[in-house]
Amino acid sequence: MSLAGRAGAADWDRLDRALAAYRGAHGTPARAWLRDDDAVAPSPALERLLAIAEGAGIPVSLAVIPASAEPALGDVLRGRTDVAVLQHGWAHLDHAPPGQKSREFGPDRPLPVMAAEIAEGRRRLESFAGFVPIFVPPWNRIAPALAAELPGLGLPILSGYTNRREPEPIAGPAVLNTHLDPVAWHAGRGLGDTGDLVTRFAARLEKQADGRLPAAWPIGLLTHHLVHDEETFAFLGELLQFLTGRGLTQWLSGAMLLEEFGCGEPSGAI
Repeated sequence: MSLAGRAGAADWDRLDRALAAYRGAHGTPARAWLRDDDAVAPSPALERLLAIAEGAGIPVSLAVIPASAEPALGDVLRGRTDVAVLQHGWAHLDHAPPGQKSREFGPDRPLPVMAAEIAEGRRRLESFAGFVPIFVPPWNRIAPALAAELPGLGLPILSGYTNRREPEPIAGPAVLNTHLDPVAWHAGRGLGDTGDLVTRFAARLEKQADGRLPAAWPIGLLTHHLVHDEETFAFLGELLQFLTGRGLTQWLSGAMLLEEFGCGEPSGAI
């Protein structure tokens, strides 16, 4: 990555001002949460992610793939109050027709089949310590008709990813998306443009401070421990330490998200 893609002093200063502006506008810290996807088993990468988050005092919402989840993962998480287990689809298999974007739960599959997979996935994860019924569709895509069925399957919150566009309302569960991902998925899967990420974080806070976005919507940081390289882990630690060091950010756990938003708000589209 070129030096032009690295967060500089001006980027960090803007984020600092945005955090202060949110606090000044609402009298409370900015709200954020950390979701990490694709967990199935203990690994050095998972240990490092959890250590970075723990060092910053930040809870982790770990999206676990039910069909592949190993009992050893549950053993590692047992007794940890700082980690919530979310449901990451069923088997993370791509069922998209040729030429279409990857998805496990698209409109081309029978609704009852997909609903049964989700129900079985929830049943398997219920035994994991810290399980919270938040559904994370693989590749952050789900057919709207299936999304509407999630509350009836015991999953009142849906979480995907939205980058530069704002979500539109959908029927069914509350939607708590993530918004920022440090991985450059289309450019080698290394660390992306950190200057862009820091300024986008600041821009969302600025919109929440002046009313262009609802202040209650927590900003979601999305990570994927299994693909992070050394540079990505280092930046993640730098970002989390910066945010917590200012004392201007409240990090919400999965249990807190469920308690606050499990009745249907906020909402949006994947």
